[in-house]
Amino acid sequence: MLQRLNQLGLNPEQILEGLIRTTLLLVMAPSGVGKGSVIKSILALAPESFYLSVSATTRAPRSKNGITEVKGEHYHFMSIEEFKEREEAGEFTETAQFGGNWYGTLKSELLKADGRIVINELEVQGAEKTMSHFPGRKIILVVLFPPDEAVHLQRLEGRGTENKEQLLDRFASRYDELCRGLALGAEPICNQTGQTEVTAKKVIDYTTAYLQVLCESDKRKI
Repeated sequence: MLQRLNQLGLNPEQILEGLIRTTLLLVMAPSGVGKGSVIKSILALAPESFYLSVSATTRAPRSKNGITEVKGEHYHFMSIEEFKEREEAGEFTETAQFGGNWYGTLKSELLKADGRIVINELEVQGAEKTMSHFPGRKIILVVLFPPDEAVHLQRLEGRGTENKEQLLDRFASRYDELCRGLALGAEPICNQTGQTEVTAKKVIDYTTAYLQVLCESDKRKI
């Protein structure tokens, strides 16, 4: 692991210090709820306060409306072989398999925040692993949910990124994902249709309030 980190120009002590200082905002949601759009709005509203950690994945880039996902901007796309090699080298804070593909958060991504709150766009499985990997850290949890089943199914179909079997699997898993997110202590926030910015502001407000409470609690301990 140390050799691999040195090859990447990363100092293990700096990584540890950076991870300890970092505040994480884990944004969870079943597929198709719109967490990507909400996160984009958060970054537009408060770029000085939030930084998006770009996840790694073994799935292929997707195209929508003639626009194809860009490596390093939307995801760090890599082969299964590279993903597993870097996982064994200890470069991820968490990894999870979903929909037949692997996803993970690179430690190097968390060091780019420069004091900002790091947003991790995760499935619940990835959030569970992050929580167990860094117990006691400043981790803020939010789980987004759709206004109703019909809207959720419509959003999934509108993405056009899964075949019928994959789509039904993702739709069927929605309750389990929401329940597991709530079990972790996540704040539930509904992402109403056409209200992405409103949802983003709710996430920002909750994050601000959470950190204020944490700050007051730390003051009382002094």
